[in-house]
This record gives sequence, C-alpha cells and structure tokens, in this order.
Amino acid sequence: MENQVTKLYAEADLVNGGRASNLNQIDLEEINEKQQLLLFQKYPNPPSPDFPGKDTPKEQLEYYFSDLKMNLKWTDEQGEHQEQIMLK
Repeated sequence: MENQVTKLYAEADLVNGGRASNLNQIDLEEINEKQQLLLFQKYPNPPSPDFPGKDTPKEQLEYYFSDLKMNLKWTDEQGEHQEQIMLK
C-alpha cells in the first residue's frame, strides 16, 4: 500500500511581494487517488486591462512570479517532504 498524503502546501513568491497558493482539500484527495494535479490553473490575480503584452510563457511567468520557483511541501506516513519546482 502506498502512503497517503495528509498535508499539502504549495507557494510561490509573486512580483508584488506576496505569496500565491491555490491548493485545497479537493487537491489532497486527488493526489491520494493518483490523479493529475494542476498547481496553477490560472494566474494568482487576473491581469488588469493595461496588462503588458507578453509573447512567451516565460515572459508571462516573469510578470507574476518573482523568482520563478514554487515550493511544494507535503506530509505522509513517512514524514515531511519538500520539493522546489522551477516555473520556467
């Protein structure tokens, strides 16, 4: 039997100095059912009408995320784990 995730947290630093995370209890259930999880299904804040045109996905990520990294932390029966995911 594989380990069940009991806690899950993801965060990324935003350009404006804040942090973003959009995981919830449903995401935890999907992970334990071995389903695919989209960490950011949409950007943390919708773009304003004067959103500068960005041609590439990397430019779009750089507009929102200050260091282009996401920290993912989870706890299961074997303890606490952490991984850093590059967003570019």
